[in-house]
Amino acid sequence: MPMIYHQGRRKAAVLAEGAFGEEMGKTAHDLVIFNGGLLWELVGVIDSRHSGMDAGEVLGIGRRGIPIISSINEAIRLGAGALLIGAAPVGGRLPDAWRKFIIDAIKGGLDIYSGLHQFLSDDTYLAELASRHGVKLVDVRKPDKSYFRVWDGSVLMLKDMIRVLIAGTDCEAGKNIATYTIYQELSKPRNNPCMVG
Repeated sequence: MPMIYHQGRRKAAVLAEGAFGEEMGKTAHDLVIFNGGLLWELVGVIDSRHSGMDAGEVLGIGRRGIPIISSINEAIRLGAGALLIGAAPVGGRLPDAWRKFIIDAIKGGLDIYSGLHQFLSDDTYLAELASRHGVKLVDVRKPDKSYFRVWDGSVLMLKDMIRVLIAGTDCEAGKNIATYTIYQELSKPRNNPCMVG
């Protein structure tokens, strides 16, 4: 599967500088609400405006035990092995102010996972730096061409399977929250749900 990059839950920090608690911080919010989901154990959220606070308290959902920190060095001290881009800036581009965080993370040995529309792996400087430091730049929106296929209707042949479409009229409509909440409920005994995005 193209979206599974590791087994189990991996320790990670979330970069949401200037965005946590704001509309733009939706990815970080989802990660905190669901405690990292299936793939991540969050060690901290980076946003210097709220440094020292608990991420859940900033979101108004109670303590989550996820500290808000102000630097990559703090994330590394807390055991992060990866940095997740936790915000969706207008236009999907990396804010200039975040570039230093990415560079520091790469130099600190953290793999970078990004859902931005701007692919970090296409940035020559970042790609070369990542290669030198032995870390991965993972652009989760970048298609893996080995999985491309032409629609053939075969999915309609699958029996005894319920399919649920989650759609929204715009960004930040709650699709991720709804999808993961349904997934959690369907994960109860005797079910074997799967999310496809």
